[in-house]
This record gives sequence, C-alpha cells and structure tokens, in this order.
Amino acid sequence: MKISGFRIMNKQALRIVVTAVFASLLLGCKVEGVVTVDGVPQSGVAVTVSNYEDSLTTTTNSKGEYAFGLTAGSYYVEIDAPPGFTGQSGRRIFKSTDNSTVSGVDFTLDTSTAVQTAQGTFYGYHEDNGVVTYQGIRAAQAPVGERRWKEPLPVADSTDGIIAVAPGDMCIQLGDKLNGAPTSLYGEMIGSEDCLYLNIWKPANATSADNLPVMLWIYGGGNSLGESSTYTGKYLAETYGVVVVNFNYRMGPLGWFSLPQMHDAGTTAETRSGNYGTLDQVNALKWVNRHIANFGGNPDNVMVFGESAGASATLAMLASPLTEGLFHKAAIQSAALGWITDHSIWQTRAVAENLADDVEPGYPSSSSEILVSALQRDGLAANRADAVYLQETMPQTVLADYLKGMSPQSLYSLYETKLGAFIDMPTIVQDGTVIPMSDVKTTFSSGQYHKMPVILGTNRDEYKLFLLSREDYTTEVADTIPLIQNSSDYQLAGKYYSEAWGITSMYELADALAQNQDDVYVYRYDWDEEPNLVVLDMAKVLGAAHGLEIGSTMNNPDLAVVPSLSFALFTSKNKPGRTYLAETMSSYWANLAITGSPAQGVGSDLPLWTNWTTDTAAERLMVFDTQEDQGTRMIANNNTMESLKARVQAESGFHSESRYCNLYTEIFGADAFTASSCE
Repeated sequence: MKISGFRIMNKQALRIVVTAVFASLLLGCKVEGVVTVDGVPQSGVAVTVSNYEDSLTTTTNSKGEYAFGLTAGSYYVEIDAPPGFTGQSGRRIFKSTDNSTVSGVDFTLDTSTAVQTAQGTFYGYHEDNGVVTYQGIRAAQAPVGERRWKEPLPVADSTDGIIAVAPGDMCIQLGDKLNGAPTSLYGEMIGSEDCLYLNIWKPANATSADNLPVMLWIYGGGNSLGESSTYTGKYLAETYGVVVVNFNYRMGPLGWFSLPQMHDAGTTAETRSGNYGTLDQVNALKWVNRHIANFGGNPDNVMVFGESAGASATLAMLASPLTEGLFHKAAIQSAALGWITDHSIWQTRAVAENLADDVEPGYPSSSSEILVSALQRDGLAANRADAVYLQETMPQTVLADYLKGMSPQSLYSLYETKLGAFIDMPTIVQDGTVIPMSDVKTTFSSGQYHKMPVILGTNRDEYKLFLLSREDYTTEVADTIPLIQNSSDYQLAGKYYSEAWGITSMYELADALAQNQDDVYVYRYDWDEEPNLVVLDMAKVLGAAHGLEIGSTMNNPDLAVVPSLSFALFTSKNKPGRTYLAETMSSYWANLAITGSPAQGVGSDLPLWTNWTTDTAAERLMVFDTQEDQGTRMIANNNTMESLKARVQAESGFHSESRYCNLYTEIFGADAFTASSCE
C-alpha cells in the first residue's frame, strides 16, 4: 500500500520527514489534528502516521496543527513528546475512503494532571465532563521479538515525565464490524504486537489519600477482537466517584498459543502455560495493585467486570492462583460458556496442544495442528506425515526461532474464522499454573476460586447479534445490511439459542457459585426498544442482543457494541429509556464496587437486589427493562436445559427442517431424537 503517493523501498528507512507545507496536501482526503499543552498549540512536534508497509512523519505548524493526505486504510497516528516530556502517544484510526477526511485526531495534555508513580510521572488531560484521564500507559514491556509468547514483564521504574494522552495501539486482530473497521478492511490485519497499554479515569481532585473504589474493565470480542479505547470510564468516574481502569491484552494466536516444546527449560511455568492473553489480564491487576493508589484508587477495593470474552476473563481471574488478593468484587456480563464455544474457551491442554488424530485428540486448530500446517505451507515438509515428524524432532531453539520469526499476517493466515473475524482456536488453557486443571463448572462448584461478591447475568436475546452473521439465517447486503431469510425461523432460533446461552452461562454458573457463597446476584437484560426501519424492525432483529447492556453498566446510554449500527439502535424516542437503564444498572454496579453489594444502588431507592438462592420459587432474578415496558424488577425463574430440550423437541414452528435440526444438534448434540426426527 502507498501512503499519499510515497513508497518506502528500503525497509531500514521507515520514517520519511515530510517537509511539504499543508497547502500541498490533497483537500478532502486528510487525517488531521492538533497538539496542545495546557490549551497552548505546540509547534514543531513530530507526528508519525504508519501502516504495515510505510511510515511518514511531519511536524506541527505554529497553530499546533498537522495533516496527512492518505488513501483509505488502517493507520497508527503517533506523536513524540513535546519539549520537557518523554514518551510517545498514539491511536489507531480508520479512513473509510480515499476521499474522506478524519478530523479531530488531537493530542491534548494538561500539566495540572501530573501523577507521580514508580514508573514515572504521568501527564493526562481533562475530559469534557471534568474527569481526568491518563491513556496509553505501558502496562508491561512490549511483547515483541523474543518476548512474543512469553509472560508480560513489568516496565522499569523511571523518574521521567511521561505523556499519557492517547490509548496506544490495539492488539493484532482482523478488521470487522465489531471493531469499527470499514468494510474495505474486513478480514484484513490491523493493530500491533506492541499493544499492552492501559487507561485510567479518576475524579479531577482525587489524590492518593482518597482510597476510592477501583473498577477494572475487561473488554470482550471472542478473545479475537476488541480494544480498551472503545470504552470510556469517564461517566462512572464522574457520577460515582470511582477510579476506572481498562487495558489491552493479546488476543487470538498471539494471546493463546500452547506449545510448551518451543520454550527452553529455563523459562517460567507462566511462559510455558500458553495463556499469554490471560497473563496480560493478571498483569493489569498487578499494575493496579502497585500503582493505582497514586491516582486516588484503593488497591484493597478493586472490582473486575467484563463482558463476553471479558466475562470469561473475569471468571479466569476468579479462578487463577496468580490473582490472590488482587481484587475483591466481580461482575460477569454474558459469559460465553457451554454449547456456544465448542472448544474455544477454557479447554484442556490436550485440546489446545495435541494433534487432531492423537489418542487424546486436539482441536482442529490446536497449536500442533497449526505448526503442521505452517511447515507444509512454507515448504519445510512435503506432507502431513513429514510435518508431524519434523515438529517432533525440531530442536527447541530452531522451533522457537521459526515461530517467532513468522509475521502476524503469516501466522493468522493459518487459522479459519467464524461469525465474521473470530479466530477459531482454543483459548484459556487448563495449565495448572495460570488456570486450574478443571473445567469451568467443576472449578466453581468445587470452590477452587477466590470467593467474593459476584454479579452475573445475560441478555434475553444474546444470540441474535451472531445470528445476523449466519448465512443460514440472513443474507448480507453490501457487507452491512442483514436481510432475514425467514422471519419465523429467525425468531425461534434467536429465542432458543439465547435461552441455552442464559442457562449454561448464567443459571448453571450461578448454581455452581451458590454452592460456596451467598453473595451471588443474577440478572437478565431485556431492553428491546430499537426503531423499526421499515426494511428492518430492529427490535425483532436484535432485541436485547449480546453487548447491548455494556453502555448501561458504564452509564453511557449511547455506547453501541457495533458502531456501524448506532443509527439503527439509538433514536431520540428511545433515549429516555436508555438513560434510565444506564442510570439504574450503573448504580447497582457501582454500589457493588463501593459496598460489596448491589442492594438498591448508590444512594437510591431502586428495587432491592436480593441474592441468588436454590429455592426455584423465590424471586431470585433481577430483570432490567425500561419503565415503559415492565420495569426493573425481581422475578422467579427456573429455566433448565432439560426443560428447554423438551420445548425444542415439541417445537413445530420452523419452516426449515435443516435449521431446526441444526439448532437442536448444536445445542444438545446428536441423540436418539435427532436420529428419529432428522434425516
């Protein structure tokens, strides 16, 4: 790819200083922004824009402005520190067309925000609501080169004054609607291996003497997609006086590649675990434990909350022996467990590592299978048998050099994707060091985890977000607009798949936790007031789909899990209901962080949220809905996989037998019913 007509032929010269004046830039096809310190424009600050092939550098003018003429694509825009400071700050941006302009890629620094830590003195800026934020703080050394597939190492202590005004690059992933990439970049590599950054939001006047509750967010995305900068903690910090932290972690094959034979005997058990993304999450907790007091947070009052893969990560933090004492409350939003994940989440080492035809078979994309495919692709083995022999006999150093020398693009090309850009591979490995040697339900029912107050729940229509990407239910127009093939089948599938998700990832998990503690609080999210767009009735297409509750728990009613669908989700008409839910849910979440119980929210008279109980007749489930619908309320619920199976077996509403039989088999597996009822 070329950047504005320039091409770097010599890879040693990755940065070209562009001295052309701004007037020479192409109108209408720019990436532009301003660099300021305490509101004063900064001239002469170096700004670099790069993609995987080229890099360009310019300097800001007397007004602090910079601009680049760029074609469509994914870019990383980074500034060098202004005089008197150290470090670099940058952000990933997308340019959707050659002729579009991306404005407002600004870098703002306020010297009044200085916070001194052992890692250095950090300078952030004030958000528009007065909250102070620090973005792009290094949480660990860059996991690149020899540090690929190793446990994260802490950053060295420093006395530097470090700018922290942009979130840092996202971790390597494939472009998709779920990470906001333009359609031209769907399936293309974006992000960087140098991505282990964290962001902080705190009340403006918070000091180390305040000991404020800390809320640590872990984003979701199937352990394949996502980044911290999608989510802001400024509303929670402003409304509830808490300190909010989020961070990036390695994903996909760079986050979970379990192949112990590529590590020498001197490496740690953590490095040999294959759980690098999980270790990045542990590292974030360790960073908070060491440094958050300087930002006004209390390291002895930390709540971890996460959604989807972030919820599975929260469960991993609860179970990991490495996190003892590092956090004290948890909220688990829409964890993907049971039938949904097949062999992708929380698996044995055999599944993650072995060949598919071993006595203990590995997953089709286990680390050994990927290595066998790579050896054949790269011409090092003529066939599978030769590749298997070679991987078994390769010296450790040769194997490590081969894998670590592989580009991210080359590595990712060995994997298949599903439901868009989700990498189909095992993640979260039962290694005995980072994760216990047992499955999720056994781990929590047996009490092999850190007991603490827990919120957990799912959304009523979880699976509809993913049903939109299934070719057997929808046809996508222009990679954006899903057309439903059969409305009746779609609604039935959305109902049953989502119920199965709720049972396996909410009710059964709550029962497992409740065997060991009383302070378990369970919810279901029911908001379904999206607009009818004539061709698409979004209330029926999505309803209370996966991810839609995130904005409510962060007190940000305008946060869309799929940015490109914002127009189809949020209207002025449904804004009051969204605002009510954001104020309600975030109040419960914040009260858990502050007091250890959601109770009736922070200083409010919301319905009392009582704990989960084994009494199936009790009102043990909190339902979140708008006042225009049935409102927020406690209800009784006793949904089980057995009762769901009976209802699915009796279902006669599907127009397509193949859809019906596929649904049944995917949820319950092949059995006597499928043998007699499905051809």
